[in-house]
Amino acid sequence: MEHSGVWNKVRHAWGFVEKHALLFALLGVLVLQFVPNGDGTYPWGGIWMRMQVKEFKTADSAAESAVENFLNQQVSAQVQQNYPNLPEGNRQKVVDDLKKKFREENKEQLDIESKKLADEIRDHYSYEADGEKFLYMPDIDPYYYLRFARNIVETGHSYDVLKDGVPWDNHMIAPVGAPADRTWHAPMLALIYRIHSSFANTTLMNSACYFPIIFIFLSLIFVFLIAYRVSGPIGGIFATTMLAILPAVMGRTPWGHADTDAYNIFFPCLIVWLLFEALSSKSSKKQLIFGGFAGLAFGLFSNFWGAWWYLFDFVGGAFVIAILADVIMHRNLLKEGFKRYWHHSSTKKFVYVGASLFVVSAIFCSFTIGFSGFYYGAFKAAIQSTALKEAATPGLWPNTLTTVAELNPGSIDAVIGAVGGRLIFLIGVLGIILLLIKKEDHKYDLTYSALLAIWFVGTMYMSIKGVRFILLIGPAFAVAFGAGAGLLYRMLSNYGEKNLRINKIITGVLVVVILGLVIMNPTKAGSHMVKESYNSVVSDVPLVNDAWWNSLTKIKDNSQPDAIINSWWDFGHHFKYIADRAVSFDGASQTLPHAHWVGRVLQTDDEEEAVAILRMLDCGAYTAYDVAFETLKDPLLSVKFVKKIIMMDKDLARAAVKEAGVSERILDLTHCEPPEDFFIASADMIGKAGVWSHFGLWDFDRAEVWLKWKNLPESKAVPQMSERFNVSEKDAESLYNAATNLGSQESANAWISPWPSYAFQEPAGCSASGDALTCGNIVINMSSQTAQLKVSKGIANIGKIVLYDKKGEKKVLSPGGSDLAVVLWPSGSGTSAIAGSDTLVDSIFTRMFFMNGLGLKYFRPFDSQRQLFGGMIYVYKVDWNGESPYIPSDLMPKESVESGARVSLNYIGWTDEGVFDSSIVDWKENNVSQYAGFDNFETKPLSVVIGQGALIPGFEKQIAGMKAGDTKTIKVPPEEAYGTDPEKHPLGNKTLNFKVKVVSIE
Repeated sequence: MEHSGVWNKVRHAWGFVEKHALLFALLGVLVLQFVPNGDGTYPWGGIWMRMQVKEFKTADSAAESAVENFLNQQVSAQVQQNYPNLPEGNRQKVVDDLKKKFREENKEQLDIESKKLADEIRDHYSYEADGEKFLYMPDIDPYYYLRFARNIVETGHSYDVLKDGVPWDNHMIAPVGAPADRTWHAPMLALIYRIHSSFANTTLMNSACYFPIIFIFLSLIFVFLIAYRVSGPIGGIFATTMLAILPAVMGRTPWGHADTDAYNIFFPCLIVWLLFEALSSKSSKKQLIFGGFAGLAFGLFSNFWGAWWYLFDFVGGAFVIAILADVIMHRNLLKEGFKRYWHHSSTKKFVYVGASLFVVSAIFCSFTIGFSGFYYGAFKAAIQSTALKEAATPGLWPNTLTTVAELNPGSIDAVIGAVGGRLIFLIGVLGIILLLIKKEDHKYDLTYSALLAIWFVGTMYMSIKGVRFILLIGPAFAVAFGAGAGLLYRMLSNYGEKNLRINKIITGVLVVVILGLVIMNPTKAGSHMVKESYNSVVSDVPLVNDAWWNSLTKIKDNSQPDAIINSWWDFGHHFKYIADRAVSFDGASQTLPHAHWVGRVLQTDDEEEAVAILRMLDCGAYTAYDVAFETLKDPLLSVKFVKKIIMMDKDLARAAVKEAGVSERILDLTHCEPPEDFFIASADMIGKAGVWSHFGLWDFDRAEVWLKWKNLPESKAVPQMSERFNVSEKDAESLYNAATNLGSQESANAWISPWPSYAFQEPAGCSASGDALTCGNIVINMSSQTAQLKVSKGIANIGKIVLYDKKGEKKVLSPGGSDLAVVLWPSGSGTSAIAGSDTLVDSIFTRMFFMNGLGLKYFRPFDSQRQLFGGMIYVYKVDWNGESPYIPSDLMPKESVESGARVSLNYIGWTDEGVFDSSIVDWKENNVSQYAGFDNFETKPLSVVIGQGALIPGFEKQIAGMKAGDTKTIKVPPEEAYGTDPEKHPLGNKTLNFKVKVVSIE
């Protein structure tokens, strides 16, 4: 009886679970996403993995690696010293054995050092608020919205000011500004903060970091409901699991990445679920209601992400295809009359749902983005998006989107890799196929399959067109995979029960286990997708750190509110948020003409031109060109006119303006009294040099040839080109032929402007040997004034040599023979050099970043910071007067003994036992004593650079401040000489006395 009672309870409980299968399956799979997965081993833990960014495990791995490297260096040096003749193979074994022994004997100390270093790394990437430390927000674009969210929290509105009644952002496109962002993402971040701060000690930045976690969690619910609708609980479980761990989605939605990417997962899942509910309903009323809710969701989507229209177009296309297919499948009914066809086909529900969706979308979007915004998105945006990669814009300006890595074309292989490999991809494709051939009531039904197929294929196409859009395939693929898993489970379990008499539960368990193993590791069909997702989050390093924060905070604390920050656009959102100062150029304005102007500032070797451009940007942004164009009506003439007048003084510019008939208000935009300007040169810009110099070197003549003249017959184009560009007809013909032979936008881009680069990332120190000066891979023959660069395929001749002296004055040697160049400059007590394209290496950026501002008149060093992993950051303040060239302190003439000075010394050193060393030649034979005078003997002065550790500490400390010609007697105790252990040095534990005379100081 007892067993019977227990069994009845079990059956009752199982019945309850079966009755509420949807709820229990959903809760189960959601709970699993918070469970650790063995560091990326098991197919669950999607939310847990995303939260690992907050733990910043890179600090631990970096610390362990640093300790290991230090240990390896120390042991290797010891083995080399003790066993100099040991063969390499044997030496490495000795090193490994000693390292193993040292680890075993000093494990506790090594762990302490590793943890200490890890804490220091974490501190570098963390900020403190109310006694608690928080990790800096990792990404770039979220800072754009975070600043508006801060405005909401502090002022109640997102904008900076109202300009003529329009909410205005006065931090971008300085000093003009732009309409403030009107999307609802910033209010969402502020809302999350207000809720979070009501029960926890947090900051706005920290709370915003949870945004992707919240919306991915909500997305998991809706993707489960979609897959459940088409393939049951198994399909829902696998769709949810796939979306949670998919590398394509994981990489853009971990903790801290509070950009709008999560909306591209959430809204498609919500909208498709609403549409599936509408299409599954037998009631016309419910079809209209759910279709209307889907339209409402589109209205919301449009105010969270500008490219909402892609899904709208997919849905519209799916409905059209479904109706056409339905007409074909029910053509016999149509022959019997439209009324009969209307009541017995699926077209009716597609029309009801589609019409409701369209009407409500149009109405609601009219309130969020305006009807014109809806019309453009629904009917024009997809077509115009094809122009993203055109080399030049109609106004001849360069198209910066050609260099945005996220918009680079993808490939089918990349898409397949992003979703876990071929086998997993095939299961997703199988899910689409099974839905297409699935029969309902013994007939084919395109209710779900058409929409899912178009969604899947459409997002796959977008992913191929631009790697940025690989994220979009996530929800569609997750549903397709879930459908494949659920329908396979249903088919195989039914087959097993009917034909093999195997219980459905056994078959189902086997299918689930196999699919789980496939997700964990499709051995020959792709990478371990869970591990890939895990690795992507644990290797995430914030781009903001203490170095950036300190530099930008220093600008904020030492500048006027109208100060402007200039740099390349990538970190503009950081500058605005942290320094709270306006920028000329950021990620939201990168498509404006600033790309050319700022690129030119960085690329040019003419400091006068650089500061003239900056003055124009700080006076009126890009609007001087607009004023010129109002009169000249010609893009090429307008940009050339602006370039001409900015190089003139105001009186000459006024005369030129008057002669051209251009409005004199252009002078307010080119020759105003500019505000404070800070220019930032950072290490990341070295690798981006090809991009900013490409835009800086943009050839507007060639851009016009590409856009206009190549489309005309040669006989008509060449004479006009000759006159317009002031070149011979032969040269015009050459330009025309070059343009007409270009086969693509990419080749046109490279023809209009080159892609210069540095030969290496860091300058090389130089050493002289006879007439040769060797600087890393650069060899310069000073007598023949030629130079070569060692490259992987041999030797490359250098066509230009630029030599700077300690005053910042330069001399140019041009042996010719190539477009490579090398720049050499004094650095401390030596010489440094860097090589690269001749249009780049002598640039303003080179002088700012590598040469510490040597010789620059208008750019004064303001701050410098070293990042732990990201290299140096240099901040310059623009001196609009530019009265004198800047000379770094280590190159300034030295009047006394100080750090960085090269000092020539005569000395006599003695202890109680007598003299032990002297700069007097043959001091032993001459019986030199402590009382000897240097003028009575031949000497060989010691030449050293102070501050480089060449002298014992006590000696260097006591000669500080001496001037040329000074003589001094000093006493150095053992602690500041060679230590207190006589076994380690013959002069150990001895007080040393010196008579010192400073011969010269450089």
